[in-house]
Amino acid sequence: MAVGTKKPSAQKAADSAVGRILPRVPDLVERMMELADGIRVFDESGEAVFTRPPDRLAIEYLLNRAFGKPAATVHTSAEVGMESRVVIVLPDNGRSSP
Repeated sequence: MAVGTKKPSAQKAADSAVGRILPRVPDLVERMMELADGIRVFDESGEAVFTRPPDRLAIEYLLNRAFGKPAATVHTSAEVGMESRVVIVLPDNGRSSP
């Protein structure tokens, strides 16, 4: 960018968002860990009870961030033995005969 020119408004908004998020990253990671673990309290009998169960999506997100997203296999219809063709049948409407 040339000296003295302004950033586009979208870039300014992105920079502002990053500036607001970065200082909160440790707290946000801690909250994601809490979601993954679930929130447990002890009832009157001393038994642990979840007030919020573990969140599978939070667990999956954290694992994907730590180890990378697992490779996914995509099967196309040709791989599973199905043909990919379209057949159009036009009935005789009598207009093409003399």
